[in-house]
Amino acid sequence: MLTREFRINRVSIVVLALDLLLLVALFACTIVFESGLLQTLMSGFFTLVLAYTLWEMSQRRLIVAHKGLTIRKFFKKRTIPWEDITDFDILLLRKRAYFIINAEKNGFNFFSNAYNDVYECAGMIKERVTEEKVSAALKNSLETPVKNYGDIVAALIAGTVIALILYFKYYI
Repeated sequence: MLTREFRINRVSIVVLALDLLLLVALFACTIVFESGLLQTLMSGFFTLVLAYTLWEMSQRRLIVAHKGLTIRKFFKKRTIPWEDITDFDILLLRKRAYFIINAEKNGFNFFSNAYNDVYECAGMIKERVTEEKVSAALKNSLETPVKNYGDIVAALIAGTVIALILYFKYYI
């Protein structure tokens, strides 16, 4: 049986990396041009938060293997054997889809459609668990997948705002 690994959408990571680059530039400008202490602290704080978020997003993995599903998050690794899954469902909120897995020993787990090929992953999970454990909503959703571009658009808008702040504050 083939092992398949799914990661967070690379476009989201690239856009956030560009935002981080702009925030680092803003932080450097606040230090070099001796802006106020509050501006320096705020830009440094937001730079650290975004750097942590970006690093955490790059570490997330869903691994579908012969023995079960492995969910890797920041310093956590949880393997759920296929036999332990008691329910596989989906929650749709506008353009965001949350896949919910209930397991006997590992409890409640979920992942969103921020992953690349997440519907392929959900189909692979559906094939490995028994039919009564998969909800009707999930079966319908696999036929008509939902794409979420809102996070990417929001990150692009944030990057534009940071670039405008840099331009108007330090170049005009």
